[in-house]
Amino acid sequence: MTETYASLRSRLLKNPEQFEARGEGNALLKEHFRGAPVNLLRPLLRHSNASVRGTAMFVANELGAAATELIDDIIPLMKDLDIHTQYDAIESVWLCSVGQQVDKFSYVLRELENTDAVICSSTMRLVSKARPSQIEAGIKHDENLGPNRLQHEKGLRALANWRNVSRVEILGMLDDPTDLTQKYGAMVAGRRFDQSPHLIQQAAKSENEAVSRFARQRMQ
Repeated sequence: MTETYASLRSRLLKNPEQFEARGEGNALLKEHFRGAPVNLLRPLLRHSNASVRGTAMFVANELGAAATELIDDIIPLMKDLDIHTQYDAIESVWLCSVGQQVDKFSYVLRELENTDAVICSSTMRLVSKARPSQIEAGIKHDENLGPNRLQHEKGLRALANWRNVSRVEILGMLDDPTDLTQKYGAMVAGRRFDQSPHLIQQAAKSENEAVSRFARQRMQ
């Protein structure tokens, strides 16, 4: 650990709120870009103080897949009480669900069931851009998806095969009585935006708040 890193960490632990307010998390991030070991973030991610966790989670998320070794420390923060920390954790797990950790993508999929429309629509944005390997892992490890695993599996197959899902099928998914099917329908419509913009426009009219938020953001 360099003297600069040690000084930054000391200031963070001494007054987390002030550290965060000053935007010094960017200085911590730069130290990692300069070669500071990623595992130095581990005790900060596990810290009892919300601002310390939030700063560490911001840094880990900005590091992208380079933070993959921390994924098991990041997953619990997907349920952090701070909504910004929550989202950073969800996005980080999405970025780190690669290679041997690709099965962890199921944790991101579970957030499609989050009752917070902001978090859920943001998760939809990530899942709609999922890599083929992530979708395949989600289907393969559907036992990790809980009681709604069959809905997830059906939606993931539609997302993987989005080019061949008909307009009628997508509209049917958007009108389906089940929450998850509506969300997967909107994500498929999102992938079809360039070819069939009217589908995402229909999704934007949904009474499902997460679906309509996702669709409006996709149209921007």
